[in-house]
Amino acid sequence: MTSELSTGQKPIRGLEKVKEAYKKKSDKTSILLVGPNGSGKSRMTGWTMPGPGLVHSFDPDGSDTYRELIVSESNPEGKIIVDTQFERIIGDTTTSRTEKTSWTLYEDEMRRLLKAGTFDDLAEQGGWYGLDSLSSFLETSMDHVQHYDLGAKKGPGPKSNRGKVPTRNEYHAQQVPVLETLRDLCSLPCTVVVTAHITFIENDDGNPILAAVLGPKGIKEKAPMYFSEVYYLRNKTRSEELGGTKYSVLTRNDGMFRASTRIGREGLFKKEEPADFTYLLDKAGKLKEGTEWLSKDFERIKKEQIELEKKKKKS
Repeated sequence: MTSELSTGQKPIRGLEKVKEAYKKKSDKTSILLVGPNGSGKSRMTGWTMPGPGLVHSFDPDGSDTYRELIVSESNPEGKIIVDTQFERIIGDTTTSRTEKTSWTLYEDEMRRLLKAGTFDDLAEQGGWYGLDSLSSFLETSMDHVQHYDLGAKKGPGPKSNRGKVPTRNEYHAQQVPVLETLRDLCSLPCTVVVTAHITFIENDDGNPILAAVLGPKGIKEKAPMYFSEVYYLRNKTRSEELGGTKYSVLTRNDGMFRASTRIGREGLFKKEEPADFTYLLDKAGKLKEGTEWLSKDFERIKKEQIELEKKKKKS
């Protein structure tokens, strides 16, 4: 068997597995959704991502905004499974090092799900995996570093450092596993959404000059590089007649906000798009045929955007 890659004279052999792997990869994407606290990151993820979803929640009560969609005994028809066991940082400075941290529980659970084929099943059904949020995820990882004294220069000390101000060595010890985990998440076979809080870098006069992901320097600089999509969430208050708050995402760099898109390349996405993942994935040709649980506003937004384009051409 040969691949279809050819010079026109003779097929180029040996690329069959590469071609098949890329075909699977092309059906998914990885998204970093950045915004202030309360800006609608969880809302956008829960309510507008198509297909079934699995969310690992690190934000206490972070999934309340889409509670109606969560699978439970009273709601067996829900579309999202939320695992909240990582929301709580377990233990303190007196806790024995034989006790597992929330970070260890997360690593164990990810290994179990990978072995079970969970992410392959999500990919097959047009589903997604969510981590909410990176900010709390970082707190959990630092708790793990301090509990096991992983930043120690000459081996772990006798006591846990939990709750203390992190040292430079502890930040270094945190960076490697966090970045490795984010890179692995972006390599999952299904679409991945990671939410993150925003911070601003200021000039000498105290004026904001650049928006960034909230986190330590090395992570805030490197983490966005792993994601295909980096969106900054915006919302504007409107009158009730116009539907209340208007949510949108910035998809391209405007100087202050370093948003970026690969699936919306070559001008496919406007700089500011509706905050609806079903709409964006459909526009980019990433919406798997037969996918269920599309955003309830998908068709309305689609029509509105077509009308806006018509008006723009006329003017």
